[in-house]
Amino acid sequence: MAFTYITQLGGAAYNIDWAVGVTGSNGQADLMLVQSLFNILYFDHGGDPGEGKDPLLPPAGADALAVDGKYGPLTQRYIDHFQDTLRATGTWQMAPDRRMDPFKGASLSPHQKEVFSMTLLVRYCHFGDLSVGDHAYRDLPIEMGTPHVLRSALKHKKALPAQYTYHAPKPKKPVFYP
Repeated sequence: MAFTYITQLGGAAYNIDWAVGVTGSNGQADLMLVQSLFNILYFDHGGDPGEGKDPLLPPAGADALAVDGKYGPLTQRYIDHFQDTLRATGTWQMAPDRRMDPFKGASLSPHQKEVFSMTLLVRYCHFGDLSVGDHAYRDLPIEMGTPHVLRSALKHKKALPAQYTYHAPKPKKPVFYP
């Protein structure tokens, strides 16, 4: 379930609990957040990632995503396009894993030493807000156009996505035979 990530410095950013994409869990609220962020970056901000960077273009001929929490070919097309665009710039090293993984603590994956795509999507939405003078990213949890499921999910605050927490198996009850 999407949530508000509390940084070590006390800041906040929106994050997902489980991966979204071709091999992801594709939870409804997580998908809604990713769909919303792509719409904010490409349509509300006109592709402006802020920080003086060149604008990013949406996939050719693609319309805005329906923020419905359903995984489909258009959502996957946006994920692939975003990762391909970032790799093509040569600025960011990332594997073409075709999914958005939740970020934790640092921007880099501890195993692959590559940047999390989700980190950059959130960063570009945040700095795009500042660049274009819009508050689409900041106001996502209070915007009436945001689906209730996502608004509700973003009210939850925590410091670690569920994907990176250990979930001990539930012990089985012993079976006693008389």
